[in-house]
Amino acid sequence: MQKNKTLKKLLNSFSMYLSMIAIDVVLLPTDNVIKKAIELNKGLRKIKLDKKNCLPHISLMMGCVNEEKIRNFENVLEEIANGFSKIKIKANKIRLIKIPLFEPISVIEIEKTKELQELHEKIVKKLRPYCSYNATKEMIYGADENFSSITLSWINNYLKKSSYENFFPHITLGFGKARKIKPFSFTTSRLALCWLGNYCTCRKILWEKK
Repeated sequence: MQKNKTLKKLLNSFSMYLSMIAIDVVLLPTDNVIKKAIELNKGLRKIKLDKKNCLPHISLMMGCVNEEKIRNFENVLEEIANGFSKIKIKANKIRLIKIPLFEPISVIEIEKTKELQELHEKIVKKLRPYCSYNATKEMIYGADENFSSITLSWINNYLKKSSYENFFPHITLGFGKARKIKPFSFTTSRLALCWLGNYCTCRKILWEKK
């Protein structure tokens, strides 16, 4: 009897593990900024941005969640989204980030305003109870033979290396050196929950509040 209970517990844990997906809570830019990011992405490598299957975005929180808990995420995000109408975003410059064993990656550096920092911290605080940080390849959208394990490192170390005081808002463009830009600003209210793909790209929108 004890063996049966243990086996059932293991099977339940395994089933829950299989239904986990890697997610990213993001701000989606306006259409003209998405278009600009896609143009800047041309000629870069490993990431191919587009308007539907690989969306330019500003990450606010990453993690892993059981698909059955997605509704909890939606409820929390709906509540947060109702707390603001639009948020002003200022893009400062192209920043080249060095990554060990990889070529540098180009991002649009976003100014870390008080409003943006507070939004990030609120999301992390409210959604942390539903998240885990044990991402595997199986949790990544569309993972194939080109999958890079650095994706898992970025997700699993997000809380430690990229949240709260380490929060670094940006729009990832791709590997290589993007051309320079002039600073620009935009406002957006497009809070979204996305399924993460290779290199922590936003591959599928699971929920969005426009």
